[in-house]
Amino acid sequence: MLKNSALIFTAGLALILFSPSAFAFGNLKWNWHWYLIGISIASSLGAYFFVRRKPNLENTGIKILVWGIYFWVLTFIQLIIFSVAYYFFG
Repeated sequence: MLKNSALIFTAGLALILFSPSAFAFGNLKWNWHWYLIGISIASSLGAYFFVRRKPNLENTGIKILVWGIYFWVLTFIQLIIFSVAYYFFG
């Protein structure tokens, strides 16, 4: 079972990183999909550290839900910042 999960994860990661739609936008000034990958990594790490700082979250399910909320809040904040920066400087 673990080998199938690792294979599915690797295939999904390869599709995200090397998707045909990402290569179709090769004429952009910079490769935008690297920004999205960086945003998701930064949001994941930020959400993880925010959840770790809250000692009163005892249940694993609650920790996962709170992590998801922090992840999406951080993701949208970063997307807003990058879109405003692109509007003014892009």
